[in-house]
Amino acid sequence: MDFAAVTTPVLTLRAEHDLLVPPQIAPKTAARYRYGTCVDIAGSDHLVFSGDALATTMGHIDAWIAGNRGLFAS
Repeated sequence: MDFAAVTTPVLTLRAEHDLLVPPQIAPKTAARYRYGTCVDIAGSDHLVFSGDALATTMGHIDAWIAGNRGLFAS
């Protein structure tokens, strides 16, 4: 895959207490893209869209979208 060909923002999420996915995967994946961003979800296990982590995760996503609005294709 040609990661440089991806010209839209890419967001990866890393859960602080994830025991399934090695911690270096999310930032390394984000770094492959021109506009890649990795966000850590503090206090979460691998279920960043569940339970107490959901509001935090959605807040990070909303902030990321707002900060990258100009980079999204029209």
